[in-house]
Amino acid sequence: MPNALIALAGGHNVFADCILINDYATPTWQQKADFLKKSPITKDLRAVKAGCIWHLRYDQLTPGPLNAQAVESIARWLHPDADRG
Repeated sequence: MPNALIALAGGHNVFADCILINDYATPTWQQKADFLKKSPITKDLRAVKAGCIWHLRYDQLTPGPLNAQAVESIARWLHPDADRG
């Protein structure tokens, strides 16, 4: 929904090509990803078709000190060949 609101306002969501799943227990993040792949509403989304789905824990996605880990995790996912030195 946020992407649709941004587009309707004339903007471009820089994360439109990937989906982050909040992994907070049940259903599991994998079950959520499977749902996205099967739902007639989401199965044709660019990110779903490309398999650009990543998961982070709830405590990494809510404001707090673990946000730094979330940024690092997302960066490693988006740029797997980047120099880590």
